[in-house]
Amino acid sequence: YRLTNQLKLENASLQKIISIKNLIQQSSKLKQAEALQFAFIFEKKEKEIEDARIQEQELQSQLNLNSRRIMSLIGIVGFLLISLIFFFVQMKRNTKTRKQLEKLNSIISQKNTAIESSLKQKEVLLKEIHHRVKNNLQMISSLLNLQISKVDNDFAKNALIDGQSRVQAIALVHQNLYLSNDISQISFHEYAKNLIENILRAQNRDNITYQISSKLTLEIDTSVTLGLIITEIITNSIKHSNSEKPLHVEILLRKNEISRNILIIRDNGSGFDMDQLDVNKTLGIKLIQLLSKNIKGDLKLQSSDSGTSYEITLPA
Repeated sequence: YRLTNQLKLENASLQKIISIKNLIQQSSKLKQAEALQFAFIFEKKEKEIEDARIQEQELQSQLNLNSRRIMSLIGIVGFLLISLIFFFVQMKRNTKTRKQLEKLNSIISQKNTAIESSLKQKEVLLKEIHHRVKNNLQMISSLLNLQISKVDNDFAKNALIDGQSRVQAIALVHQNLYLSNDISQISFHEYAKNLIENILRAQNRDNITYQISSKLTLEIDTSVTLGLIITEIITNSIKHSNSEKPLHVEILLRKNEISRNILIIRDNGSGFDMDQLDVNKTLGIKLIQLLSKNIKGDLKLQSSDSGTSYEITLPA
């Protein structure tokens, strides 16, 4: 707009960009505030648990001390009293000890219940944080979608679509963690499936098939990075493939002989000239290499007329 001297359209576009930036900054501040609030609650709960453990140790120590005293007293009484008196005293003290043990067991049971309740509360808080982060990312994705519908330039529209796919890749991690029973790891197969379905809906192609083979789970940081890598690779495969020719994509995550995870993504597209890779390196290829380097992964890329293959070996 600036080059064509369309000042009104240029100003309008700048206002939209500023509005989106403000929304992103507000979302980031909200996420930071929620993280600080959770950290405060988490630290408070940890202190309560530690106090409960200290109290339990003190009670156990007192019980051990009482037990030693009882045994010493029984030994003295055994030498001084006749067998009948010793029998009644022993019975009486056993009854007292049993009541003390029952009381102590009751206290321990109450403390265990309190600890379990505290852990459940923390898990609920973590799930709520993942849910809110996912909602914020979905809001950004929706804003990008609105912007896409208003853009006429194909290059700009494709760039916004790519950015929306990357935001959705991150949002899917938080969505899967929120729905999962284990909030520290997610199923790679389920995550990759949802990721590809979102990409295919955005690309509007009906002659693309895919296959995912994996039974592994991944932690959140690795999942986010691999999700972005998969998004870039699948998007590149679709962009550089013949729209009239069926495209098949295969994704495999497995362990090698030394228990290192290996991610393999291959397609049957038209491929590209490997000799010209450094000269004609696209933004997608650069992102794939950079993201692989960030997780200290070894990237191997092969391409020919029969398709392209990416192999990323993750650190142990």
